[in-house]
Amino acid sequence: NRIRKVIIRFIHNNRSKIQNLGVKFTIVNKNKFLEYYLKFLQIASDISERVYVINIAPTNNKTESHYPGFTNNINLYNEQISKAINIINKSNVILIDINSIISKNKRMINELVNPEDGHHITPLTHELILDAIIQHEKRYFKEF
Repeated sequence: NRIRKVIIRFIHNNRSKIQNLGVKFTIVNKNKFLEYYLKFLQIASDISERVYVINIAPTNNKTESHYPGFTNNINLYNEQISKAINIINKSNVILIDINSIISKNKRMINELVNPEDGHHITPLTHELILDAIIQHEKRYFKEF
């Protein structure tokens, strides 16, 4: 247990150096991700009137410097999400491109993405997503 703690602390403190040496991995291979995402979208689009897909938000500079390549992985998986939407090619599958929305507001990144972990979105970002969905939904409702 003592050795484990030392190893974990070493990896945590030297993560960026280790990754800059070329040691990189992802939990889910991009091709498997695409395969599973396609299956999910097919099922969801068959049983739902509309499917809103929210891609992965960008990270902040602090997180990117601690996890070099994180932005590249975000972009890689967002490409897979877009590819899946294009392959499915159904009008009831709608992308909410939160990555682009946040990237356009880069100066507000720490208000839109949790500054502590640089990954999870904040309540303000949830509001932006809600607003995008509402704008899309408005076209289906007549004015009262």
